[in-house]
Amino acid sequence: LGVLTPTQQELLDYWQSFEELLEQRQSEIRPVAALAQNWLAHSIGRTGVTLNTSWNRKQNWARAEVYLTGPKADAHFQQLRAARDPIESRLGFALNWYDTSSSDRRIYVSEVFANVVDRQSWPAQHVWLAEKLEGLHAAFHDLVRSLT
Repeated sequence: LGVLTPTQQELLDYWQSFEELLEQRQSEIRPVAALAQNWLAHSIGRTGVTLNTSWNRKQNWARAEVYLTGPKADAHFQQLRAARDPIESRLGFALNWYDTSSSDRRIYVSEVFANVVDRQSWPAQHVWLAEKLEGLHAAFHDLVRSLT
């Protein structure tokens, strides 16, 4: 892998800390190996659909999302969007339903933080991400597994 840049090391540290929190919470979401990138993918039980977390250092936001890719991404997205009201009711918050990409679809919630690179704020960011990711898992898991 070689020597990481300071930014890559920061990304790796951020995700290692987040994955440790998932482990401590004994979450339904299985921890994955942290990578030196701005996002991580977690399984939700179907090829082409993952639960992703992402982190934007320049715009100071963190995001939890259902990410759909592959040849059935749009069809699966439309099936899920048909259940939007009950999904959002179960979650207790609105989601962003992003379908303007040519290759993928995203259903997400994001939060702006004062300064995402402030390591003192990482625990609060990680709890927020874990809670949102676990909520998405609970709301989408069975629906995703039943997609046609």
